[in-house]
Order: sequence, then structure tokens, then C-alpha cells
Amino acid sequence: MSITQQLVRDQHIVPRWHLGKFADADGRLWCYRQNQPPKKTAPKGTCWERDFYEFELNGKKTNNRYENWLGRIENDAATKLSLVLSRS
Repeated sequence: MSITQQLVRDQHIVPRWHLGKFADADGRLWCYRQNQPPKKTAPKGTCWERDFYEFELNGKKTNNRYENWLGRIENDAATKLSLVLSRS
């Protein structure tokens, strides 16, 4: 990773493209949290955790290695899912 490339800190546990499939016509979905009233939110602000995939092992940081790897897999999956859904 180059020094000029900024690390992604807010990392989605559930991919945004997947959450988007559950959104309404306005692109929002309902978020339910324990002991709180449900609220509408955008997929971008849902199911993420700061530095979820980041860790240090033997003195070396991951520096988005897993976030980037999973992002490539998710992009491929999103494309293929769109093809499958368009055929039904």
C-alpha cells in the first residue's frame, strides 16, 4: 500500500451491495437495535465496525490487506448476483 493511499477504517461486516437488496425505493432500510426503537438508515451506515478486519501479527499491520481482498470478492459476487437476478 502506498503512503498516499488512505486506509479504510469503517469496514462493513455485511457488504453494502447485499444490504442494498433489502432497501426500500428510497434506498433506506430498517435498522433494529436491542432496547431501541427501529429507525430507517442507509446501507452505508449499517453493519460496519471500525477496523473490523485490521490486526497486527508479529509486529506487522494488515493495512487493509483483508478489506481489499474481501472487496474484490464482493465486487465479483455482486456482478454475478446481478446477472442471476436479471435472468429470473
